[in-house]
Amino acid sequence: MKYYLLLLSAMIFASPIFAQWNSANSMSVSRAGHISEALNDGGILVAGGWDFNSNLLSAEVYNPETDSWTSTPDMESEHYNGASVKLDDGKVLVIAGFTGSFNTETCELYDPVQNNWSEAGFLSQGRASFTATKLNDGKVLVVGGFDGTNNLNSCELYDPQTNSWSLVASLATARSYHTANILLDGKLLIAGGFNPNAGFQLSSVEIYDPVADLWSAGSPMIIARDYHASVILNDGRIMVSGGRYFNGSVNFAYNGLIDVEIYNPTTFQWDFDEPLPQGLSYHKMVTLQNGDVLAVAGVDSSNTSSSGAFTTYASNTFLYDILNGEWTEASLQQESRYEFGVSRMSNGKVIVSGGLDASVEVYDVVTSLSTVSQNESFYVSPNPAANFVVLSGTKNIHPSSIQMIDLSGKIHSVQSETLASNKLRISINGLSSGCYILSFKDVLGNIHHSKVIVSASK
Repeated sequence: MKYYLLLLSAMIFASPIFAQWNSANSMSVSRAGHISEALNDGGILVAGGWDFNSNLLSAEVYNPETDSWTSTPDMESEHYNGASVKLDDGKVLVIAGFTGSFNTETCELYDPVQNNWSEAGFLSQGRASFTATKLNDGKVLVVGGFDGTNNLNSCELYDPQTNSWSLVASLATARSYHTANILLDGKLLIAGGFNPNAGFQLSSVEIYDPVADLWSAGSPMIIARDYHASVILNDGRIMVSGGRYFNGSVNFAYNGLIDVEIYNPTTFQWDFDEPLPQGLSYHKMVTLQNGDVLAVAGVDSSNTSSSGAFTTYASNTFLYDILNGEWTEASLQQESRYEFGVSRMSNGKVIVSGGLDASVEVYDVVTSLSTVSQNESFYVSPNPAANFVVLSGTKNIHPSSIQMIDLSGKIHSVQSETLASNKLRISINGLSSGCYILSFKDVLGNIHHSKVIVSASK
């Protein structure tokens, strides 16, 4: 407990004060089900997937300094819904996945220094919908998945020194669409997943000891789920959110979960945490540098079709405040994304690519007031203010876009009154005194922000 308190107190000084999604230059092609991996030089590698017509061999690298993409040589094999891991030497291992005809056992290595691809051995069997995790010794463990006919309990270990794979101990329960996270002691925790022979969604947890090459049962999650997302929090706990559950109806439909659970490696138990504002599955989560968590897009909770097909994709993205244990909305600019790529960049920003097209967005977290410049097109007065401020500018303002963001990154909704197309009166009653960022959009959708000081005198 002392460790957690020290960590939380340190994070108070690192919390963001302003965050937003910004469009970046698009990839050369539309991609879904591709890999996205941060490189040591700050670039982002995306590779494979499919363009909604055929699977792709192509790959490209994003340069955040120039906001541009550069193509790499093609891969040798197609890898739709495969996995990737950045190795200790900076190379990227791309593993298996679907070729359009079958689940492949082929693996490849990308060398960002040489800008080339090379063979990285073969799994014992083709698979997709598995997890791949780098262990503390630098080796990579592939767990479970689907071979095209059956869910798998087999696990395979990649050794970068020999560039080869070997079978290791198998899971007790075959599963796909599960999650995998490294614990503080170096063991690997596998949670949930799908197995129609074991009740469809699984709540069971298995923990792998890489030293003993042994799986053991862990405390099960409270909720059975698959297609969920998980992250390691900065204090070593594991958070899982959302996922699917079978609703028991005759039409065999699945619904998205709002439930969030956190695994404590000290007590070995799961506890419910603040639920998502909306049920999500097929989404992804990223732990930010300040310890907050971003849950990104996916499929929303309205999927009730008899075929199991999805009715609605989601643009809803939610930010979890680690200090207050609260979720706030931080929606993408694009209407929806599914099977997208996501990576946290070395500069702390989060990049989301593709999913339904070639578009790219970057989540930018500002951690210093000095980096938030006053807006030259808009003016806030009075400032400091006690009860209200007037926002006016040279451009028309979108009145429903007004938000106030405090120093912890929490978003506060405020009431506004339109005085003119380019002037709003904004009530700040109820806000505590201090410094805020006023975020808003003009009618063209461009995002602007200005500093506002809320006075203690009311």
